[in-house]
Amino acid sequence: QADAEVLLQFVREYVARFDQSTLVILDGGELVKLPNGKQVDLKTRGNLRRILLSLVKARGGQPRSVQELFAAGWPEQRAQDEAARSRVHVALSSLRKLGLKPYIQRVDDGYLLDPSLSLVQGAGGRKGPGS
Repeated sequence: QADAEVLLQFVREYVARFDQSTLVILDGGELVKLPNGKQVDLKTRGNLRRILLSLVKARGGQPRSVQELFAAGWPEQRAQDEAARSRVHVALSSLRKLGLKPYIQRVDDGYLLDPSLSLVQGAGGRKGPGS
């Protein structure tokens, strides 16, 4: 098991280092490594993390609508259409400002991640308290 984890970590780092079109999603979206090498910490930004993960899950499928992104970002909350749209737009703007601008695309039916972008997901090896 430990050997497999070491190998997996090596592969993740290799892909991220040499493939400039790879987005690495670690720790359930808490840490994102952009293709340019920048790391984005979303640990304390749950709504942004959930929206990004919703876009990741939609890859290869239909774009996510504003309503779907609102439901992902603010589960179990309700809002008027305009308020929900505003929250989603602010969240997407925040993700873009954090470095995801080239990768979030607006299409007629909603939003999606650039389909040419490669994705790697896994554990980042963060240590919890007391570790």
